[in-house]
Amino acid sequence: MTRGHDAAIASIMVDRLAGFAALILIAVGSLAFAYGTLGDPQIAVLILGVAALFTLLMFALVNNRVKDLVASLLHFAGLGRFETKLQGLVDALHRYRRHYWALGQAFLLSVLLQVLIMVTYYLIGVGLNLGVPLVYFFVLIPLTTVVAMLPVSVAGLGVREAGVIYFFAKVGVGAGAALGMSLVCFSLTLIVSSLGGLVFLFDRHAAKRAAD
Repeated sequence: MTRGHDAAIASIMVDRLAGFAALILIAVGSLAFAYGTLGDPQIAVLILGVAALFTLLMFALVNNRVKDLVASLLHFAGLGRFETKLQGLVDALHRYRRHYWALGQAFLLSVLLQVLIMVTYYLIGVGLNLGVPLVYFFVLIPLTTVVAMLPVSVAGLGVREAGVIYFFAKVGVGAGAALGMSLVCFSLTLIVSSLGGLVFLFDRHAAKRAAD
């Protein structure tokens, strides 16, 4: 049971790392195309800053010296509880360090998922007549996703909306329209997730009946 539990935790952590790596890659790549028209250095600083922190995290996960340095900094800053999470990520990567094909698949699927999310936001924006080019969504949605990851609300609700309002104001979108776009996308996600949960419960119930 413990071995299966550890494997499940490792797969989830690797999935999260792949998703975040895909998010950063899309944001940095899109920034190269959008910065000339966006013209906001704050956006560039935020994206590159997040990319730099993620790069440091990855170095900490694959290099013991960097990991020990980061752990010491966390302990010095009174954030010792994150040392366990850091070690968990290290253990997860070690489980998959030779599974290059699985890691590659996870990353490519994460890129596809993130692109679909951004396109969904864009299509909602088109429906709301926001008039925002697609490339801006590839720059701004990753930032709102990072903001929504802050552990200060349930499922990022409220924090994500504040991020959408703040960042899309930089491309001329009003607060009301930005809030509506974010809530519509969240509602769609909730509906799809609920349907997936129902399918999972139905399949589990059917499998249990077949076993009986």
